[in-house]
Amino acid sequence: MTASGRSVRHVWRLSALRVALWALIAAGPLAAGAVWIRLDDVSQQLANLIGQAADTPAGSTSDVEGVAELALADLLATSEDADGPPTVVQTVSLGAEELEPGYYAVTVAVARAGDTESQVSFYVLGVVSTSSGWAVTGPPALVAGPRHTDAPEIGTEMRNLQPGAGLTAAAEGFLSALLTGDGDLARYTSPGSSLVPVSPPPFSAVEVTEEASTPLQPHSQLVAVDLEGARPAGDVEVLEYWLLMEERDGRWEVAEMLPAPPLNTTTGREEQ
Repeated sequence: MTASGRSVRHVWRLSALRVALWALIAAGPLAAGAVWIRLDDVSQQLANLIGQAADTPAGSTSDVEGVAELALADLLATSEDADGPPTVVQTVSLGAEELEPGYYAVTVAVARAGDTESQVSFYVLGVVSTSSGWAVTGPPALVAGPRHTDAPEIGTEMRNLQPGAGLTAAAEGFLSALLTGDGDLARYTSPGSSLVPVSPPPFSAVEVTEEASTPLQPHSQLVAVDLEGARPAGDVEVLEYWLLMEERDGRWEVAEMLPAPPLNTTTGREEQ
């Protein structure tokens, strides 16, 4: 039967999730209590999403995607582990396609407890708007995930920071204040900057592994910094920052922290 041929009586409403979990309830009083607590929590989240739908900007699908994520997590947890506690499932929506007015196909990535990146599954779930709110139209379909492609080459031509230019000390001081709380961030930013330190500081120390820059104007540089952040427990994270830095009164300051690398030129930065 095609999606357009489904009648309202065939719509699988989200409230039916309670019925699907009776097998878990039969496992015993403690399991039953845990299930109902979990369902009440999910129901409240769904109610909040539905209640916020009227305030969603035109063209946004965040509400229907949220409904699909929550519904799919419970459907999979129920169907895969009917004889024990629900499987821990994490879901992330990859987007919603409107098939008909008020009817969407939502693609959701699913990771189960213990999954590696290669084991992530992808599902498509139909979600329709009805007079009583959002409802799923049936079981999900398991589909192939999006194809992996190589990241585009970062086009900005970068050069190693020149010793004595002041860029190195300013960039490293800014990132240390941002990530470890060591130093005053305002010392390294332009007047009126809205940049604030990460709170609480995630790292006990940061180590810069690579730096590069390219001039934009006589007193402006685009600076790229790779670093390793050490957490108090000993874990290390590899991070990269792109900073727009400007020279004022003889010293360099961070005017802007770019949210992602620029893609608008042609060659990659040099290795040190």
